Amino acid sequence: MLYSDALVVIASGQEVDSQGRMSGTFDAAKSAIAMNIPVFVLSPQCFAQPPAGNSDLIQLGCHEISSENGIQQILLGLKRESINKDKQLSKDVVQLELLPLA
Repeated sequence: MLYSDALVVIASGQEVDSQGRMSGTFDAAKSAIAMNIPVFVLSPQCFAQPPAGNSDLIQLGCHEISSENGIQQILLGLKRESINKDKQLSKDVVQLELLPLA
């Protein structure tokens, strides 16, 4: 079975909300942690109304990233070489454009 190299969480709900509903994003992050897959979570400071689960995931040991240099932080966290700008991207390289601070 193949797994991802990392998980990036933009916004996560609480593990369990006041009505007993579980967050699928939070559960996926906890599963990745259990499988020793690095989890990168967008900093709650990037939001006017921070997602309830982001802080909790960071407290569990996930890597906090900012919107300004998040991709660089992920690449450094994975100890990979940066992508050469002149190189054509293959289908297994995903470019993300993170939103600027509001």
